[in-house]
Amino acid sequence: MDLKEFVFDRYALVHTLAVLGTLPCSSTPSEPLCVIVRFERTAMSSSFFAWFHKRDDFPDVKIYVICPVTEVHIRKYTKQGVLMVHETPALYQSIVKPYILAFDPARTQWVQDILAGTDEASNILNASPDFLIIPDMKWDTTNVSTLYLIALYTHSDIHCMRDLRRKTHLGMLKTLRRDTWRVLELDSEDGSSILERMSFTYGLGTEHGLYKPMAAALAEVDDDAD
Repeated sequence: MDLKEFVFDRYALVHTLAVLGTLPCSSTPSEPLCVIVRFERTAMSSSFFAWFHKRDDFPDVKIYVICPVTEVHIRKYTKQGVLMVHETPALYQSIVKPYILAFDPARTQWVQDILAGTDEASNILNASPDFLIIPDMKWDTTNVSTLYLIALYTHSDIHCMRDLRRKTHLGMLKTLRRDTWRVLELDSEDGSSILERMSFTYGLGTEHGLYKPMAAALAEVDDDAD
């Protein structure tokens, strides 16, 4: 990997580091492949600078490799400004809906591959005539503290939430909620649910009754890690 060609960018708000660079290509040595390596800190990693500190009890970091990289990928992972949009029905009809309908099918081919059973078949957690539930790539399928699932709708009548209709889709949404509970064992009578096995991140003020005992307990965890 040619680090001289790398451009580094850090996204502190989402705990990620995106690295742009190149890899040699055996078929075209004079034209190296453009690659993005994305590092994402897990919820239980306490310091950006301690990402690669080995922990035996849970993963500290997830690494994604995107290759080959297109200009679309580079724009996506380059630091950019944010526009807060108040999308009215009129703006949806005039701008957003045409954008959705003109979307390049190649960019969502991965969805069709999963629905067709040609990809990720072994990772399907729940299947029904209307949707599939699978782990999102943001989840390593091990650390429940970073749990991230995705539901893929099997029909083509919904492009966004504005297409949902009570008579047509309410039953499907209720079934999706029920099946998601089952996947997460939220309605299981035996054993602990996934919520009982998760770790949660939240803030405590110094005057909160839990502050001192939690601070002491977390200090012990950090000492054990060192």
